[in-house]
Amino acid sequence: MLTHYEAPPRFTLEGFVDPAPLTRAIRVVAPPNARSTHALAGSICRSLGAVNDRYTKSSGSTLVLSSAAAKSLADNVTDLYIAAAEDLTRPAIYECIEFAGLIGVNLHLVFSHGQVHTHSDTLNEIGSQHAPFSSLPPPLIQPGESRPDTSPTPEERNPREDMTTLPDDHWMTFRAAYHATLPAPMVEECDAIYLDAYATARTSDARTAEEIAALIGSLWQRLGIADHQRLVTCRAVQAACFRHGLITRIDMHHFTRHVQLNYVNLMTAEQYTMLRQYLHPWRAAAAVLHAHHVSTEQSLALRAHDVTIDGHIPSLDINLLPEARTLLAAQRWHQLITQEADPPLLNGNVNKVRQGIRIVVQELNLPLIPYWRSLTKDKGRSNMGIKVEAYR
Repeated sequence: MLTHYEAPPRFTLEGFVDPAPLTRAIRVVAPPNARSTHALAGSICRSLGAVNDRYTKSSGSTLVLSSAAAKSLADNVTDLYIAAAEDLTRPAIYECIEFAGLIGVNLHLVFSHGQVHTHSDTLNEIGSQHAPFSSLPPPLIQPGESRPDTSPTPEERNPREDMTTLPDDHWMTFRAAYHATLPAPMVEECDAIYLDAYATARTSDARTAEEIAALIGSLWQRLGIADHQRLVTCRAVQAACFRHGLITRIDMHHFTRHVQLNYVNLMTAEQYTMLRQYLHPWRAAAAVLHAHHVSTEQSLALRAHDVTIDGHIPSLDINLLPEARTLLAAQRWHQLITQEADPPLLNGNVNKVRQGIRIVVQELNLPLIPYWRSLTKDKGRSNMGIKVEAYR
């Protein structure tokens, strides 16, 4: 039997990704533009308690579906619930019916609010019955009933309540992996990071590789730059981008370097203070500018008078700690004292400035990457470590 439902306004998909078992039922969330049951294969297995290993490839989805069918029959599954059914294509709906018939279960399609019309012709053609949303099992709809009608204050806001939809089954697989390997305090931290990053990315307008890289950079700066923090943040943003219809591929090695070079400043007040040990202030000033992603060419174009007495640079949109401003002010005064009127902030050429930065980074073990991309070799930005394409 095929039954369809329409979710109420503001309903989230939390009940469809909750790891708590639902007796004799499979619950999944349809990914965008799902053209067949193969797109649901991994989700079906995870709903049945089988987490795919990391070596499983999408090309093996036929084998995955066969395994899911066998496990469903062994578990006496009676119902298959598919949320966000508007994301299924017409052929996918027919394949879902075929799969449900194969394992002998009732198929339930749950549409988001106002989205039933996307498949109204197909539903009429196959004789689907409409049922009230409240007739669904309580574990599926309970999360939506507990949501407040009024928006919370910033102090009361929970990341889950800010989402257009909750993370789909991708989170359950990824979450199971770090739950099995990390200590409890770190697991709780990863959960909070994932939900925060996912909520931020779902409401972001970032769509290009550069925009998504900048978004992840801002999240790293706020949520943490440790290995587990970086990885969890990236996976959450990738899941959110997929819900926006984008496939985002990230090479963590190259991408980490790209983000750190362009968006993240890891320098602390103590590390800026360490730079004071250099008698001549120019290397310290150059390192400060590099830490704030000011290119060498931009640094050399600055004049001493571009820096204010207290170390600010109004022409650059950078947020400087007091310890960093002190270093820039010192170089400003040095140039004004030793040079003619309106001298450059830094003397020398590109190679000299970069060598000076390398020296202080190495000697003080600073968290900076003394690396500069050659503009003549950057035609394709192949070393960004991120690639974004529309899902088709």
